[in-house]
Amino acid sequence: MEKCVEDRRALPKAWWKEIRVGSPLFLTNVTNALPGLMVMFVFLKIASKSFDQGHLALPPEVVISGQWEGSSYAEMPLMFFHHVIPQQVSPFVLANNPKVGGQGIASGFRDASSLAWRLNLACRSASTFNHETLFEGWYSERKQQLEKSLAATIQNGNLCNEPSKIKAFIRNTYFSLIRLWPAWAHQLELGPRAEGMVKYSWDKGMPFLPLLDGGGCIPQVWSAPLAEDAGKGDIFTDDAIFRMGKKGLFQVVALLDSIDDVEDARMGLVGLDEVSSGEVLAEEATFIIHDTSLSDPAARQAIPRDMARNKGIVRIVSAEEAKVCNDSEKVPTWPEPLYYNCYRLQEEYAGKRYLIVRPDRFAFAACDGRDELMEAAGMIGKVLRDE
Repeated sequence: MEKCVEDRRALPKAWWKEIRVGSPLFLTNVTNALPGLMVMFVFLKIASKSFDQGHLALPPEVVISGQWEGSSYAEMPLMFFHHVIPQQVSPFVLANNPKVGGQGIASGFRDASSLAWRLNLACRSASTFNHETLFEGWYSERKQQLEKSLAATIQNGNLCNEPSKIKAFIRNTYFSLIRLWPAWAHQLELGPRAEGMVKYSWDKGMPFLPLLDGGGCIPQVWSAPLAEDAGKGDIFTDDAIFRMGKKGLFQVVALLDSIDDVEDARMGLVGLDEVSSGEVLAEEATFIIHDTSLSDPAARQAIPRDMARNKGIVRIVSAEEAKVCNDSEKVPTWPEPLYYNCYRLQEEYAGKRYLIVRPDRFAFAACDGRDELMEAAGMIGKVLRDE
């Protein structure tokens, strides 16, 4: 130990100052490093050749290589691939493959919203639910959405990462011509959204009722309190459905044509708490009025005061009202309502009176009336327990 210390102290304090280009010490170090540098060069050459030929040990699903055009990364080859983690991994371990076009952050939000309520359910002190089935359902749902988002990512990669200049020219010309027709341009802008909202194909463990039109992601539209102008209170229907302070695991939503239907819809909720074992609470129900005439302040004056003050009753906001609101700078963050359809939610579930909605915005069931609502509510515990 003492000898080591003495040897270390024998070194000059600024030993690096002795290294100069052309000096004996410099030449000695370069000579000693040459074999290692040559080995590294050969290795990188072989790896580069293997990469070009697609021989890397990557998942075999998809491999796309090419170059970005018109950017500072024009010389950097890119590769798009994905790999599905086996189901045997712990459900508490999340692995998001990097994606482009917003798919990465979308996957993160989906994981957070779909796992949060399941974890809440699993952590209940008196929980009797089948935890394994609960998280198997999450895995199956996530896999279905992941396949769609990865397909979109890879398609974007094919379009944006085309190495052939001829094909890139044809691509650009094609898209330029399509944009000359507004209807076609709109379909192009929609992309996968043109197919409608995401809807799961039922598999074992998925917590929804496929026979009652469950498993679909419910759309959201602009909304406003009954007695107030747009831009105040709950700006989106989701804000009203999942307002802070609600305690039910699932939420019930009534899709109504007129304010005159509210009382009848309330009567249809009698006994809901008992049938659902407290998982859906009637007092937390959200009533969405699909009547754009309520945008007129004079029409809202006729609404009974107790109903107007009820935060659980909201009205949809039309594109015209949203445009006026935007122009008046009441809500300056609202985007221009292009292609907006305020009846989207009602059209998605045409003929349905009630929706039982999961916290991740997917429908557990869509019901025609009270009988189906009570049947679906009674099935919540059985589905979650895998009975």
